[in-house]
Amino acid sequence: MVRSTKPITFLNAEGQEVTNVPLLANGQAFTLQPSSSSSIATYALDTQTNDEIPEGTTINPQTGAISFIPTADEVGKTYNVPVLVRYADFSQMSVTIPVKVVAATDAQQYPAVGQDITTPAGIVPPAEKGIKNTAELPEGTKYSWENKPIIPNESGKTINSTVVVTYPDGSQDKVDVPITTTENEAEKFDNNNKDNALISGLTVTQGEKVAPSDALKAIKDPDANNVKSATFNENVNTNNIGRQFYPATVTFNDGSTTTVNIPVTVQAPITDADKYKPETQPIDVPAGGQLPDASTGIKNKDDLPSGTTIDWDKKPAVPTKPGEKTEGTVKVTYPDGSSTTVPVEVNGTEPSGKETDADKYKPETQPIDVPAGGQLPDASTGIKNKDDLPSGITIDWDKKPAVPTKPGEKTEGTVKVTYPDGSSTTVPVEVNGTEPSGKETDADK
Repeated sequence: MVRSTKPITFLNAEGQEVTNVPLLANGQAFTLQPSSSSSIATYALDTQTNDEIPEGTTINPQTGAISFIPTADEVGKTYNVPVLVRYADFSQMSVTIPVKVVAATDAQQYPAVGQDITTPAGIVPPAEKGIKNTAELPEGTKYSWENKPIIPNESGKTINSTVVVTYPDGSQDKVDVPITTTENEAEKFDNNNKDNALISGLTVTQGEKVAPSDALKAIKDPDANNVKSATFNENVNTNNIGRQFYPATVTFNDGSTTTVNIPVTVQAPITDADKYKPETQPIDVPAGGQLPDASTGIKNKDDLPSGTTIDWDKKPAVPTKPGEKTEGTVKVTYPDGSSTTVPVEVNGTEPSGKETDADKYKPETQPIDVPAGGQLPDASTGIKNKDDLPSGITIDWDKKPAVPTKPGEKTEGTVKVTYPDGSSTTVPVEVNGTEPSGKETDADK
């Protein structure tokens, strides 16, 4: 009989040749399988040797499969398992299989179990989601993708990837898992954003700085749409007035993203001159006197912003006599440099302490009789003492009265008497309707 350690090759469950290959001391049966050979008839343990055989070792006579259960107290031991091989021609050979018992790794004792993963389209899920029995694996176990999977950007797609499970002792297990995509927040947003329905746009002032993150302000109801952030993909130019679209990336709470076009409208700056409106008032100046400060003509100057300056833009001529009117323009300049120009009237008044013609003379009024439906006479008809007033006066209707439409009807107007020195007086005058001329009255009858 020939004794050898090489002619017959024995393999473990992974198909590796067993030559001092570690075996598991984890209470599980371990089997060594010989490579096939049609010339071998039977197998048996060779009991004629002095080799120590692990307790409980058995061999299948037909297949040659050797099985035994290593135990924890056998860790570190090496066994030479003798196998008697009988050939079809009745010859036989003794083969020694050297095996060494070592402690099992975490990966061998705690095999990871994979499971299907669903993830929003375009989103790489955590590798841990691909392992079903994470709660049963040792504390400190880590999970990673062997190769980061490329997740399709549309829902309903399935790909396969591999999760690497790394145990606390450094051993690893690899598990293949299928990944199926579902609709993500970006897809939902795109479906609802037809014709930019969820984009409100931005309105800014010319020259205003727009930060990349300001894109979020252009998204309608970002909380309801699960928007985490939005960022312009390029700088927003606000130098020119008008409307322009800028691309922006919108990131959602599930990690998905989409690109939108945001309209940005650039408007002219709103100046102080746009915000404030100066109210003018006439300036009274003694005839022949000095023109006062331009601010005298601005009624609401105290309501204008601090730092506003008020100057004559076009100085008016100073009236030379009471009642004379001139006009100039006042320029209001605001702190931001903007300005407004407004017209202001200047009225000539009687120099202080001098009695005017209006002070000296008092026009006496009298009713004016007007045929019903007739013509309104000259205003001087209503001044009884006009011949007593100084030469050069003018008498005009200040407010013309309506002409009575029937006898006995009364109306009232006002007459303005202007004197040679420019002073004036306005007085009320009554108008009485009379019977039209030529018509017989009841009194005549």
